[in-house]
Amino acid sequence: MRVVECEGAPRDCGGDQGRALRDAIVAACGGGGVATLWRAWRSGAEARRQARDVRRYFPHQAEWLEGMARAAGVPTHALIAGLADTPETAIAVVVTDDGVRVGATAVPDSTLRRVAPEGRFGALELAAVTASQPWLGVNASGLVVAFAARPGPKGRFAAPAAMLARDCLERFEAVGPALEWCLSRPAAPGGAMLLADAAGVAAGVDFSGAERRALPEDDGVLAFGLGDDVVAELRKQRHDLAAVERSLAAAGTPVLADPAGRLRPSAVADWTSLEA
Repeated sequence: MRVVECEGAPRDCGGDQGRALRDAIVAACGGGGVATLWRAWRSGAEARRQARDVRRYFPHQAEWLEGMARAAGVPTHALIAGLADTPETAIAVVVTDDGVRVGATAVPDSTLRRVAPEGRFGALELAAVTASQPWLGVNASGLVVAFAARPGPKGRFAAPAAMLARDCLERFEAVGPALEWCLSRPAAPGGAMLLADAAGVAAGVDFSGAERRALPEDDGVLAFGLGDDVVAELRKQRHDLAAVERSLAAAGTPVLADPAGRLRPSAVADWTSLEA
């Protein structure tokens, strides 16, 4: 998996991603069919509404996408159109006696990013090559964020809730204020986000219905997309960190993160550190 260094203002971070992953971004936007995608985008009122809400409620990520589009040579609207086009995944947080583990299903065609934003928290993230937001990340203060996508009902806002993940990593160092932010910020329904921090606090937000709701920690485990039997087994294993990691991998969530600033992109790969 390629590591991309993204540094500076949001538009600069997007430019770094666009230059490093240009071929993959062009291919994801349809290669020679970009003009067709662009015409389809312009003809859709819902797509224009999504672009409006991304710029209004996620201005840093709008700039990130603009920088990426310019560097890769694709229309910005093509990248915005693909923000919610992610496969369904599962996520889990387990608070053990020896530490916290956050597990997630791998999203195909992702990249590992080291983000050093101007004047904000740096982060280590896994994100789709065309996306501004990660599906799993940890920042320099130990806040871990994982997002699982799901189709949701049509709501008042059109920008996908997954975009809150990047904002949380950029802004917050603890679960409490990040959770409050996620419960109140405008975003489209669909999916869920789990959060954990260096103090061992874990929480989540369910965006799958018309009304979002907090998902509090239940005996050390939070999960979305995993069966009740898997969750019950994880609760039993809270005294054995290695067993928790094995169970997360077996349940289809082998990509791990922890508040120590580390990501493990697969069940067999070494940990990658935010400090390295």
